Amino acid sequence: MTPAGATSAAGVAVGAVGLSARRRAPHGRRRTGLASVVAPSVLALFCITWGAPGWLLLGGVFVVTGLVMPAVARAAERSRPYVPRPG
Repeated sequence: MTPAGATSAAGVAVGAVGLSARRRAPHGRRRTGLASVVAPSVLALFCITWGAPGWLLLGGVFVVTGLVMPAVARAAERSRPYVPRPG
């Protein structure tokens, strides 16, 4: 047991890399979305359980996401209403 007010090394390490459950999203809300719930299980399933094929599948997901994002960004730009900048 640790003395009152002391923190464990694991707690310090988790806080240092931003894995704390109490960490807030940039806009000030807690991260409670589906991705925050599902992501750890998916990573464990792909990378730990499936081994190398899981890592390849996860890499493929990132490649596909990277290839699709420019089209998504262009569509978002087209659908965004025009607001003139001051100045």
